[in-house]
Amino acid sequence: MKIRCIRLALAVTLCASLAAALTACWDNHELDALFIVTGIALDKSDEPGLIDITLQISKTKSTSSDSTAPDDQKESVILMKTTHKTVMEGLMSFNRNSSRLLLLQHNQVLLI
Repeated sequence: MKIRCIRLALAVTLCASLAAALTACWDNHELDALFIVTGIALDKSDEPGLIDITLQISKTKSTSSDSTAPDDQKESVILMKTTHKTVMEGLMSFNRNSSRLLLLQHNQVLLI
């Protein structure tokens, strides 16, 4: 009976410690470290065998507005362009050459 109680206590302790250890935010991404992609355009490049890849990236809105810039100069998107052999190479190039990661889950349009 005593051994059974010890095993039960060890099992409960093990389950509780595993539950506590596995509930972390290890894969979270802060919004200021992401480029939220809302559009992708793929074009045939002038060079044979290459693809022009253009990304439309949504700008995050800050709480303070820039009152010195006119309204027509306050654009809400950024356009980034690259040329590579494959789309995957181009997307990896964007990730390597920028300080932020691409977030493709909010993509709304793909133009070919």
